[in-house]
Amino acid sequence: PHPAYSAPQPWHDMYAPGDVPAPRPAELADKPMFARLIRQTRRLDRLGEDDFRRIAAVYLGMIGYVDFLLGEVLKALDETGLAEDTCVLFFADHGDWAGEYGLVEKWPSALDDCIIRVPLVIRPPRSRRLAAGHAVDTPVELFDVMATVLDLAGVEATHTHFARSLVQQL
Repeated sequence: PHPAYSAPQPWHDMYAPGDVPAPRPAELADKPMFARLIRQTRRLDRLGEDDFRRIAAVYLGMIGYVDFLLGEVLKALDETGLAEDTCVLFFADHGDWAGEYGLVEKWPSALDDCIIRVPLVIRPPRSRRLAAGHAVDTPVELFDVMATVLDLAGVEATHTHFARSLVQQL
């Protein structure tokens, strides 16, 4: 590793399970039947709140470590002068239940906030002179990342697509 590299404490120890809020309860009337069946099939129904808090603590630690690494990439671009011409996009394709509703991982057809609310960070090249530190709190779709990248690169799509560039939000 680089001598200046200083990683945070191990990701699996960044959050104490006791400091993590209690997960949303497993048995809610408005949840689809597949949630109960997943808990039974995967034997998640045998786990208690402490187990789910530990799962959530580890998940939050992994997110914190990835945040740290993204910061290292951005810092390296700044230090090398490459931020002027480099566009950085950071996003996830899905979240994780991490104990919410007595579930872990992700499953098809899930539309809970913990699954669909994912990070989308776009730092355009400084040469584009867009608003620095601007945050948008309205929902966007990852579907639109392709159109955004093409727009930022000044490339016109030659194929039919329905994605919309997010550059105006930047």
